[in-house]
Amino acid sequence: MVRINNIPFTRIWTSTICFFVFLFPVKADYFSKVTLSKREVLPMESTVLSISVYTTTWFTRSADLYDLQIKNSFTIRTGRPQSSYENFNGKRYNIQTFTYHIYPLKVGKQEVPQIEIHFATPEEGQYKGKEVKTVTKTISFEVVPIKQKFHGKEWLVANDISIHRVFSPNKTHWKVGDVVTETIKIRGKGTLASLITPIVHDTLEWATIYHGKIKRTQKVSENNVIATVIQESQFLIEEKGTYSIPAIQLHYYDPTLKKNRTANARGTQWKIKSNPNLTALKQLQDSLKKQNRAKITSDEEISHPWYDKLHWKHILIGAILLVIIWKFAVLLIRIGKKLIKRFCDMRDQEWYLFFRIIICSNQKELYIRINKWYLKLGRKNNEAFTTAIQDSKQNNLIHSYNMLCASLFDPNNRRNISKTRLKLGLIRWRWTMYKKTEIIPNINPQ
Repeated sequence: MVRINNIPFTRIWTSTICFFVFLFPVKADYFSKVTLSKREVLPMESTVLSISVYTTTWFTRSADLYDLQIKNSFTIRTGRPQSSYENFNGKRYNIQTFTYHIYPLKVGKQEVPQIEIHFATPEEGQYKGKEVKTVTKTISFEVVPIKQKFHGKEWLVANDISIHRVFSPNKTHWKVGDVVTETIKIRGKGTLASLITPIVHDTLEWATIYHGKIKRTQKVSENNVIATVIQESQFLIEEKGTYSIPAIQLHYYDPTLKKNRTANARGTQWKIKSNPNLTALKQLQDSLKKQNRAKITSDEEISHPWYDKLHWKHILIGAILLVIIWKFAVLLIRIGKKLIKRFCDMRDQEWYLFFRIIICSNQKELYIRINKWYLKLGRKNNEAFTTAIQDSKQNNLIHSYNMLCASLFDPNNRRNISKTRLKLGLIRWRWTMYKKTEIIPNINPQ
């Protein structure tokens, strides 16, 4: 092996390459790709658009790609981007994929325009992300006209549709003047809730139908869209006899099977008897009309954005609430600071230090706390205690205190903690009762 000054040549070569890579980092390889699951669809038939962003390093900030608008189409994003990786051209690429469901409405050529994608990725050999931009290519698909004969009134494309119908109360015998609530739940796969036309009942001679609110929801995944439409209607029975409620049919085209299909809900038969108490029928009709108007009005109000209903009174009330919350927060901060300051001052008081001696259960810690308490009294009363105290009783107290401290700080002593605590408490009580003061001579324990 070739050596230079006893250093292997391969090590020198490797170090040189790493040095130049650090000084002149290689630019990360990044690009974007657009794919469509179907390039030829019928009106209202879904095609899945996938936008993938590739980089040879990693993403320090995700791509800025959210709602996408395509002319003459409904476009729905599936959710968060999916992360994956792929190896090709001798490199490993980290990938972020955004998925959209496109539902075209008009026949003709449709085009997904170029999209600028901004994200952050570090250069090779670096760790700090750098803002970069990539532009997708234009991709188009064809919306072909309907060739099959369709039996329904409104054209609808779906992979599967089911109808569930419920009457409440669930019975078949009624009286004139009774009100029956009908709930219809339409569940469709591969379509949007906004594309499903609600069921419209034909006029009945023996009853009046009041249509209520309609609720639309949908769940979006990468592979499918599940739409749900729930509508309510009320039947006010006005004549006696035996009548049939017709079945419900919803026609749609299945692109998987390439044929027309029909979703059905069975009809039923009601037997209606006369009702001697018909005085309230007119009032009931008026009440149902008002209730129906209120539901429609409430649905329209809910569909409007919240800021359309914003009033200056709401803004004023919100500003006042913010000021009150701010004042309350400032008051709480001041109270907290005062409590913290008092607690700090309390921790430096002689009685608090003695209280910590009383509640101590560890012998080693007990010695440390007694020493702190003793030194605190010495520092506090050092200036006041200028000359030795000649009183014999006080000299006895000083002597007993010093003896106890000496025994406590003796490493060979294993005195019981409870006895030590009791003895120390008696000395402190005798001391304070004698002069009503806490003056203790500045004598350190031996």
